[in-house]
Amino acid sequence: MSRGYRFIVRATLGLLSCLLAQHEALAEKPATDQNQAAKSSSSSTIGRLPGTKKYQPRCDSPQERDESELCAQWASVAAARNANAIGIEANNAARDANAVSTSTLFWTRAGFAAIIATLFATAWAAWAAAEAARAAKKSLDLFQQAEKGYLVPVVDLLSRGTSAQVSLVNRGRTPVMIYHADLGLLAKAPVKAAPIEAFFTLGKFKKDVLIAGEERYEFGELELRSDTKIVYLVGGAIYRDFFGRSHVARISVCIDLATGRTSVHHATNFDEWDRMAGHTNGKKRGWWRRS
Repeated sequence: MSRGYRFIVRATLGLLSCLLAQHEALAEKPATDQNQAAKSSSSSTIGRLPGTKKYQPRCDSPQERDESELCAQWASVAAARNANAIGIEANNAARDANAVSTSTLFWTRAGFAAIIATLFATAWAAWAAAEAARAAKKSLDLFQQAEKGYLVPVVDLLSRGTSAQVSLVNRGRTPVMIYHADLGLLAKAPVKAAPIEAFFTLGKFKKDVLIAGEERYEFGELELRSDTKIVYLVGGAIYRDFFGRSHVARISVCIDLATGRTSVHHATNFDEWDRMAGHTNGKKRGWWRRS
């Protein structure tokens, strides 16, 4: 049992203990009405001498004035006793009703406490489930990140810079599927403000090719012809990894034909390629695959 559940159980038991103590205190409230009634009834016999005969006047037909007054007094005392008995019975009924209401209040509070404890437990369980789901998703993302395939461009100059061998190597552990691949040779440097095209006329390259881990996708040997001393080789491939996510392998290389040196050109805009790959992270395959 987690700390949160132990805290909820302890709080519920403490609340129920407090309610039970209050209920017992109300139930043990001094109930001396009957004792007092017994004392009052026994007090009427005090003052009578032992061995004396009780005087019984004829109240149905009194003969004298004193006898009439005595009968009236006795009737008044009897009425008072009856009223006292009725009051005691009413008091007992009220006490019983109070006990019932106290018990009902106790169980009502106990039920309310149970409802609160249930709500806390439900909220805690929902939070724990959400945390477990987030942890599982994070673990899955880390696993996919470690196992997915990804393409790395390789450009080798041949024949003193007059041609280039271009390829993409899968450096991941799982295969990838290439859906689109193309290359272009530009005389002017690409800029951020102008996205490069996704289709060129440099050659026709294979598509729908499965590339396993550590295998290469070969563009082949490309002849570098230009009236300028510096050319820009741009393009790449759009591929889907083993887990269904789309990516763009970018190629943007500046080639100095005079010296044979190459460098990465970072100002190339691949927005058109990203649009083709789809921005939903593998949920759609791009407009060129809809037919």
